[in-house]
Amino acid sequence: MRAVVVICWGSAVRKRLLGTSKKRGWFQNFEVMPLWGRYSGIEVFLELTSNRKAMKRVVLFVKHPSYFFYIQSDKDCAKNLRRKKGRPQDLALEVAAKLGQIHIEAQFYELSPRLPVNLTVPREVTMEREGWKGEAAAQLQRAFPVAVLSQQKSHRIRGPQGRDPNNLDDIVSLMNQFTIGEVCADGPLRESEDSSETTEIGAIDKIQRHRRLQKISSFWRALKGIMDGSGFPVVPNVLTAERVESSLSTMNDIEDSNEWQDLPTEITALIHDQPGLKFSTRPLDSREDLERAHDLLHTFVPEWDDTPNTLGIANLAMSVLFAYGRMISRDRRPHMGELLIFREAPYDILPRRCSGCDQQVLDDPFPYWSKYEPSRYVSWAVAGGCGNPGCGFSYASLKPFHNQVCWSAANVGRVSKQALDKAEARRAQKPSTWLLRTEAERGTLPDEIEVKCPSCPQTKVVKAKWTIQIQPKLLIPYLYCGGTKNGAENGCGNRGYWAPLKRYKVTRQSNISRLSSQFAQGGCILSDYPRDGGVIFSKESIPFSIAKLKELKIAQNHQKKGK
Repeated sequence: MRAVVVICWGSAVRKRLLGTSKKRGWFQNFEVMPLWGRYSGIEVFLELTSNRKAMKRVVLFVKHPSYFFYIQSDKDCAKNLRRKKGRPQDLALEVAAKLGQIHIEAQFYELSPRLPVNLTVPREVTMEREGWKGEAAAQLQRAFPVAVLSQQKSHRIRGPQGRDPNNLDDIVSLMNQFTIGEVCADGPLRESEDSSETTEIGAIDKIQRHRRLQKISSFWRALKGIMDGSGFPVVPNVLTAERVESSLSTMNDIEDSNEWQDLPTEITALIHDQPGLKFSTRPLDSREDLERAHDLLHTFVPEWDDTPNTLGIANLAMSVLFAYGRMISRDRRPHMGELLIFREAPYDILPRRCSGCDQQVLDDPFPYWSKYEPSRYVSWAVAGGCGNPGCGFSYASLKPFHNQVCWSAANVGRVSKQALDKAEARRAQKPSTWLLRTEAERGTLPDEIEVKCPSCPQTKVVKAKWTIQIQPKLLIPYLYCGGTKNGAENGCGNRGYWAPLKRYKVTRQSNISRLSSQFAQGGCILSDYPRDGGVIFSKESIPFSIAKLKELKIAQNHQKKGK
């Protein structure tokens, strides 16, 4: 009897041959033979003929070699990992070598040394390739000026992130990604999970993603037009770092003053046209605004100078524009991409403030929202402070400026469908949720209420919460009154219950929690009984109300059985 010895590399091949719980594999007649002794833990798969009287193949499944490519360290943890994962690999290959009577080097994967070079393409090579592409496109444009050339770009714009984020060459390389042609309108934008049934939210998301790419492309084209010395967003040749520096020095030489009104019209128009260079939709219109924007974009500003007040007005404006271009070109992390969407106006631009110092920052020109809870904004994080004076926080989030906008940090555990479902289930079991009216139960009651700080004239508009009483009461919020950590610039800095400006019957969270605990002490979990506000909030004793709720539950069960 002869049989072929086969070594299958990788988990993908294993699934394809053996199948999964949902799909049958290619191997139909096989037996698993576990080995023992020195080869304990190794499984040999014997593929049999259709009559199961003869053997066709002896198959061993091992990990793909690329699994071990990036175990590059010589530290103890890497050696332990190679020993744990590489030893079974070497034993399986040793079995295959003996069965096939060939030579395979012993302990190859367990003792393989650190790789001499990283197998990924170096960043310098990638940047050089991008430069070649730009030069080729420019030469084609000069050779065939009449022809309309287009260059389809990846919809994932690769910003200059890496080893030296303050290098001017990185800025120029990013600009050269948009040398010729607009972003292809028919490119492979992200589809919804079920492409056969595109939801309205998914369609809007696709349109807004296309709009974002077009705006980023047009911004860089307009900026390169300014660098060419022209006020029109024309398509220039490939820019170089020396060319940008010389252009900036030329701008600095021709400056006669440092006032905003002395900036060229093309620069001010480009700044005013950017939705992310505004404070609550108010555009930048002074040198002080430019310096503040420079500080707020400190993470993206190349170190051409130490502080913005030492820069000339033109250099300062161009630095802000370059930094803004880098900011809008960044993408979310890949594992977050499928959990986020874009929304249409008025949710396509969002005023923001720092979660640390509570001061206002630049608007978000392309806000991301949770796919499974579209009203929840997913914030960006900043390291080293937001850039406002007095913000010394090492890590903060840029949250919505208005409190009524729900937000969350960019964390899979907070915005995934499973996490939101669990949070909703927990929220539904809380007394503060169970004893409050839902949107369908509010009727003519207002959805939002303006409330006032008990210690100062500060007011806010918050989401109204009403109890399920026959005559509903407003649950007044317990809030912090604005301002910074060092001093209350926008409020008194105190915490307390904010009363509504209009006259309503009100209650507090402590009253609802106390009522729920009293029912729980009597053995009644309110979420297990009908939501009858007339009984729960009645002036009768707790035992009387519990007895009445039990009767209501019995009647409700009989009614369900009758149906």
